[in-house]
Amino acid sequence: MYICDTYKSSLHLYCQKFNSNSQLEFTNEEVLSVYLFCSYFQSHFGINDIHTFVKKYLSSRFPKLPSYQTFNVV
Repeated sequence: MYICDTYKSSLHLYCQKFNSNSQLEFTNEEVLSVYLFCSYFQSHFGINDIHTFVKKYLSSRFPKLPSYQTFNVV
């Protein structure tokens, strides 16, 4: 919830998706949550490692996780 609140209050000014499709189902807040959790708590820093970990262990928390190709663009 902290990431969502921070993103909505101020962080959205510094982050944005560089994708022309604004209707993506995987939100910026989810991207930040996944990245921060995996890098800090799991020591996964590569995009492939992060995506693999989330798909394997956190798929119930992030049911709309895109494919690796889409995740890599986000």
